[in-house]
Amino acid sequence: VLTRVQSEPNAVNLLSQAWQFYFVGLDKSAEETLDRVENIDPDLKDVWLLRGYLHQSRGRYQSAVLCFEQITNAALQDKSLLARGWMARGHCLADQMDSSDGPDGKDGKKDYNPILMSYKQACTADSLLADPHYYLAVTLTKAGQIKDAEAELELCQNYAKRGLTWLDPILATMVRDVLAQIRQASKPKP
Repeated sequence: VLTRVQSEPNAVNLLSQAWQFYFVGLDKSAEETLDRVENIDPDLKDVWLLRGYLHQSRGRYQSAVLCFEQITNAALQDKSLLARGWMARGHCLADQMDSSDGPDGKDGKKDYNPILMSYKQACTADSLLADPHYYLAVTLTKAGQIKDAEAELELCQNYAKRGLTWLDPILATMVRDVLAQIRQASKPKP
């Protein structure tokens, strides 16, 4: 990545470098590199994904959501980026819920609806991705909507037949286990 940036310091190469900084915990270097990217190409929406993750990693969930909304509210031709923005928003809301034991719904239970909405939007944004269906299934399970979760996981399990692809192929290996856990947990107890 460094060699590419040195030979061709364009916005895309610098963005790759910023991600590398983020992955190894060099957040300040990632932010500085993102500033350079924006100076070169202020219309590159991919910047907002990493900016959001940087905010989220510091527990600044509202700021992170605002960053992700720079993607989800834009009229993008890149369906994958739009889906990734919606998934990132869902992940952020889930992290926020886990870190604060909230937000609670009217009955005192956790309100999964904003998270579910984000993953459903991701499914719609790029109908050829399996990843948002997996995350939707996991969240549906947490929300107690087991039948809907099973349907999403079955869709993931048969991704090739449905023409779906994975951004994160590791998720494909987890589908069967999650589906088995759901089915085991929903069996009537003797």
